[in-house]
Amino acid sequence: LRAFFEDELEVPCPSLAEVRGFFEHLLIQGVRQVLCRLLEEKVGATKQPELPPANVDAARDAALLNACPEEVAKEEREELYWRRHFRSQVRQVLQSLTRYTRFAPFSLPREELLEATVGLPAAGEQGAEEAPAPVTITELMNRNDASDYVSVERT
Repeated sequence: LRAFFEDELEVPCPSLAEVRGFFEHLLIQGVRQVLCRLLEEKVGATKQPELPPANVDAARDAALLNACPEEVAKEEREELYWRRHFRSQVRQVLQSLTRYTRFAPFSLPREELLEATVGLPAAGEQGAEEAPAPVTITELMNRNDASDYVSVERT
């Protein structure tokens, strides 16, 4: 390693154009960074307007009131299609969960699943309110097939 540093390495002196290009690049980069930082500070300091939540259902219903029967039928068919598509995707996810041994307890009937949760606090004990009864994959599949999931807020 010492022999590597014993030889003097001659570095050619940069030309005036190379030096000028180097400093111009530094100046441009510095100005760009300063401008980006100032823009972020300005955006962070200004109060952003708060928009009222959109009522999509009301707007869609108002549009359907003025639509012809063909458009209404087309809209209903499209909505049914997307609901079926969503249920199909949920069904595929639930079926894939049943293939993994990690989720095997959730494939058991509810009574056996409750017996398997021996470590959970019993009713009346501290923390029992926080631990609801587990849901089985079969129950989720049945709810999905019955089109029981109509809202993300509803559990």
